[in-house]
Amino acid sequence: MRPWTTTIAVLAWLSVAGSASAETLLVGVAAPLSGPSAILGKQIEAGATMAAEASDTEVRMIDDACTADGGAAAAREFTAAKVNVVVGFLCTDAIEAALPIL
Repeated sequence: MRPWTTTIAVLAWLSVAGSASAETLLVGVAAPLSGPSAILGKQIEAGATMAAEASDTEVRMIDDACTADGGAAAAREFTAAKVNVVVGFLCTDAIEAALPIL
């Protein structure tokens, strides 16, 4: 999925999910906020933040650095924080390491 398509999907989901419930939804967003893909991660962060501000949603951003170690660490943090849903993981290495943990 292209980065802009992912961002649009996150925005659409957050808009719908936020209006469906009276309680605050905690969404974990994993994105590469450091490293060579950081520019894409910053776009994901901006989109998720804008969507959260427009709804009753709290976003927990975690840098997965587009690496397996970063993805696994992000998944562990999301699990510990008991987020309601996790989105993001732009890079294959990060998502493959995160899936068994989530």
